Amino acid sequence: MTQIFTSAYEDNLRSIHALTKLGFSKLAVRAQAPDEMLEFFHLGLGERRDADAAVLREALVELCRAIESPLEVL
Repeated sequence: MTQIFTSAYEDNLRSIHALTKLGFSKLAVRAQAPDEMLEFFHLGLGERRDADAAVLREALVELCRAIESPLEVL
């Protein structure tokens, strides 16, 4: 495993704080309605630790496709 993606609702400050303390970084990615209240986070391991924002966005989109998620990223 080289990277972990997760999300939390923007008003769930406890989850966001916990994710940040665990080393997750907030992604500059938003979802389309009805999921626009989600914030996305990434934890890179090894070479993926400092990946470019565009690369991370594409990796999240590919993950959503692979798991057949209805989530649409802007």
